[in-house]
Amino acid sequence: MITDQYYMELKNKLSNRPILLDNTNDFLFVLVNTVKAMIENTDKSQLSELDKILDGVTSQELKLAYDFCQGRFGQAGFFLIVRPRIIFICPV
Repeated sequence: MITDQYYMELKNKLSNRPILLDNTNDFLFVLVNTVKAMIENTDKSQLSELDKILDGVTSQELKLAYDFCQGRFGQAGFFLIVRPRIIFICPV
């Protein structure tokens, strides 16, 4: 399946801990899957919020939608990890 192959290629790329994702498709894939994980780990009944991310047309709208979901779902049950070169959130 194409999605599985893309996922494995992206997983290998991310294992090198890049500071910047230069491919827009890679960035969008990570963004959508991060939001999906936040929602699923917080309240699966709110999974329709993921559609708000996918409705964004411009990169600014996608960033705003991501910020909304992160603020709403990324607080309870998550903690922030700060490393010198990367910041990310993890489920507890």
